[in-house]
Amino acid sequence: MNVSEIEPKVKLLFQDQWKILEPHLNSKSAGPGKTWDFSTTPPFPKTWPAKENGYIYYAYLSRPGFAQGISDGQLIGKIWGSVSVTPKNGSNELLFSPFPGDAIRYEIQGVRPLTAQESVSLEIDPLSALQASDQTMLKHYYCTWVSLNGVIFSSISAKHSDFFSFLNCTKGEE
Repeated sequence: MNVSEIEPKVKLLFQDQWKILEPHLNSKSAGPGKTWDFSTTPPFPKTWPAKENGYIYYAYLSRPGFAQGISDGQLIGKIWGSVSVTPKNGSNELLFSPFPGDAIRYEIQGVRPLTAQESVSLEIDPLSALQASDQTMLKHYYCTWVSLNGVIFSSISAKHSDFFSFLNCTKGEE
């Protein structure tokens, strides 16, 4: 699987679904400029150890800028959908699945400047790292992602418990 061929297709699938969801969400927003957008996660293996059975991307609500009255946090909403990527007959099958429930439920996630090491770690191609035999890059990328995305991590950690147990991310390891 090549990230340069998969990610644009995944993002397009999420954008098509967002066009349906977004007008409903933003009609419930409080005040001018308080609109929701969406962000996506990196790919997560369906099983660990990763096999050729594919990956899952998640889309979640995010509100650009900082939370009202907070200078170091932003509003992160719940996951509203996923795209499953499954290798099939030499290509990739993509399947969108909506997540049930109230998508506007949100939490405040802290934000801070990235360290130099975090910036380098986030330049790693996660799909390539998942497929590499040396898993140093894999741990650097995903442990950095976990340290910066606690709200979404807490939503998906049970679904990928073997993978996160393998990573064994600890503070300062990123």
